[in-house]
Amino acid sequence: MSKLKTDLAKLTKTERDGEYFQATEIAYRLLRKHYLDEKGNLHAKRIDEDYRDLTYVLTRAVLNCRAVDRASALYYKRYKLHQYRDHMNIRSLGARLVKEQALLATGDNRTRLLKDAAKAYTDVYEDFGKERGYTAVNVATLTSLYGDEKTAAEWARIALDHCEAEVPTSSVATYYNAATAAEAALVLGDLAQTVWELNRAAYAGLEEKATRATTLRQLKLICAHKGLDADEILAAIRIPDILFFAGHIISPPGEAGRFPAEAEASVKQRIEDWLDTHEVSSAYGSLAAGADILFAEACLERNINLHVILPFSADEFLQTSVARSGDSWVHRFEYCMAKCSAEMTDSSDVSYATKDAFLNDEVLFEYGSRYAMGVAMLHAGHLTTTARLVAVYDGRNGSGYGTGRTVGLWREHGLDVDIIDLESSVEPQRQYPAAVQSSDLPKRVPKAVMFGDVVGFSKLREQDIPRFHSDFMGLISGHLKSYEDGIRCRNSWGDAIYIVFHDVVDAARFGLEIQSKIESLKFIPDGADTPLSLRLAIHYGPVFDGVDGFIQTPSCFGSHVTHAARIEPVTPPGVVYVTEAMAAELKLIDEEAVTCDFVGPISSAKGFGDMLLYALRESP
Repeated sequence: MSKLKTDLAKLTKTERDGEYFQATEIAYRLLRKHYLDEKGNLHAKRIDEDYRDLTYVLTRAVLNCRAVDRASALYYKRYKLHQYRDHMNIRSLGARLVKEQALLATGDNRTRLLKDAAKAYTDVYEDFGKERGYTAVNVATLTSLYGDEKTAAEWARIALDHCEAEVPTSSVATYYNAATAAEAALVLGDLAQTVWELNRAAYAGLEEKATRATTLRQLKLICAHKGLDADEILAAIRIPDILFFAGHIISPPGEAGRFPAEAEASVKQRIEDWLDTHEVSSAYGSLAAGADILFAEACLERNINLHVILPFSADEFLQTSVARSGDSWVHRFEYCMAKCSAEMTDSSDVSYATKDAFLNDEVLFEYGSRYAMGVAMLHAGHLTTTARLVAVYDGRNGSGYGTGRTVGLWREHGLDVDIIDLESSVEPQRQYPAAVQSSDLPKRVPKAVMFGDVVGFSKLREQDIPRFHSDFMGLISGHLKSYEDGIRCRNSWGDAIYIVFHDVVDAARFGLEIQSKIESLKFIPDGADTPLSLRLAIHYGPVFDGVDGFIQTPSCFGSHVTHAARIEPVTPPGVVYVTEAMAAELKLIDEEAVTCDFVGPISSAKGFGDMLLYALRESP
């Protein structure tokens, strides 16, 4: 087997494990390595079966992240997968795209798209002789959703006939057979058979979380349509929780602390006992000495996908949060880092909330923790499961940036929290040494940084400039007044805008509102036939909050300002792109008015590297 085929197999496993974010990153790396030139253009002569399979898995992973528009663009425009008419899985993915578009629509448009999706699955059913139960049951569900229950029942019985005639020869085939039969029974209203079939699906032992997530989403649609209790009916195939772990740093041997060294063996055993008695889909956390590393080691031993997210650069984190506890913890930290980073297509990885210098700035711990928690919750949402915190904790708050704050945040959200308790009489205090680099710089503060740029501005004629400033820029400035109390600073130059918001919700809402107003404005320059549009990008990160030394007005500066500036040029006109940090914070604060659709790792401007981006939209 060639190296590419081996990588493709591992990529498919990563995606089937439900690690959608990571699968998209891996797929883009493989594309660049094997099929794209230095400028990112496709070598036409290299289009082959592996290219088809790679782009298919990539598009499916993006769709599983609920990024319907992005997946549709990849399917029809970027990779032209719709041309593979003789490939059943690719044809089925096209039908699923229409279905997902229908589920986001409302009113008559929803009904029309549901019918289109049913027709697409009907075509697949008629064109292919295998797996007809799967396509038939999709027709049944879609037909039921738009109200034709008689036709839905006919297709459900057809699906059941196929399932009864099939003799599964593997765990995968058994799962699909049982899941299809369960869906058909649910459409027919036979709850007893639905539950029986779902138990059969569970006993098949299929470990592909992505497949189970797709089944759950489909069956939840039917339950909602029929007013049924989905949690009770679907309990057998529920996907295990996403674990987020946290806890105190362990003290050096012989020193007192909130997690004394002599308690290590007991805590280690209780962590292992917890993992042995709870199913976990994957785990997120940091790698500080003590609780974090004990969780990480236990997860790696059990082959649980581990996602390490460090709050800042690894070298400084090692010194601030590991080395003080002793050399053995340094070695254990390095082992976990190496294990998670060992191979491109492993399902464990290491990432960073920021790679900035620490500078003795505790806010980076809070920022990193919130970032990691938000990403864990985003992942849980994509798998239709929940995120759960397990913390090694003595029950007392410290500086406001530690374990106590993390536990408080989860409880505020009403999410499950399990505590591995520690008994300690030591007062909470900072447990890291002085900064690696001493600095008199002001402390950083997390802010939402927005950059915008007008598409079509360069084509304006001289006579358009006054109207552009009064109507187009005036519209933006006028609407910004309603957010005045939430703005730290703002500026513009030419056709560019720069705004820093205190709050991520204000930034998100303003971005969507102003895009809607600009679309309605339809500012068409003299002699042009298309209106001006706006690209908007938002990043959430810790910035220095100070005064512009030149114009002597409030300003924010630092590397995280640059983050937003670098994604604005790659944002489509009329769209608001946000970074993963922004999406994670919106998820963490449970903002329901907006939704972040995963776009994927996109190459940012001026060689700033790939960034995981999301498209912002109003929630349905």
